[in-house]
Amino acid sequence: RFNAPSDGFSGCCSMAMKGPGRTGGGFTMSGAATRSNSAQAMPPMLRQIFDPQRDAEGVPYHEQHDPQMYTSEALATREALCEHPAVVDALHRFAQLYRPDADGNVSRLEYARVHVAIVQALMGHHLRSEAQVREAIDEDWASDSAGQPELTPARLSDALFEMADLWCPGLDAEEYVSFLDALADRIAPGLAARRA
Repeated sequence: RFNAPSDGFSGCCSMAMKGPGRTGGGFTMSGAATRSNSAQAMPPMLRQIFDPQRDAEGVPYHEQHDPQMYTSEALATREALCEHPAVVDALHRFAQLYRPDADGNVSRLEYARVHVAIVQALMGHHLRSEAQVREAIDEDWASDSAGQPELTPARLSDALFEMADLWCPGLDAEEYVSFLDALADRIAPGLAARRA
């Protein structure tokens, strides 16, 4: 996502894991991250993702590519992560930021409300104009919705997993959980303020 072309991999979450945006690394946390202390429990590499000076020099993080993330073993690990109970739980927690309709589906308007906060948190210093943010949201909606008028809970979960998969530098479930919780903690206050 975020302008990354598909690498053709279809994971268990019914989505295509996409290329150059997937970085590498491999930081394994000791102990489980919890929602209440996500910032403190966050692996150092994840702290770097949220650092406003992250891309001050060199290639922007979202444009980096690590071929190690596309080995057969890494792809199998990534595929298994979308069914890991802790990751599934984190995806459900993150999904609580959305206001679904009576059927549990997320409209394009609701998707955009949350996604603008996600884009600003992860790429705000790269997308300086409202038009650039809108373009990023439009591209991601086209991919995530697959042409449907709304996202079912399963498609929303797929989209959120894909986001975590692309932004996490390693292949550890606790890292995915920490990323999702930290991102939710960063954007929830702004979303709550917009609801009021």
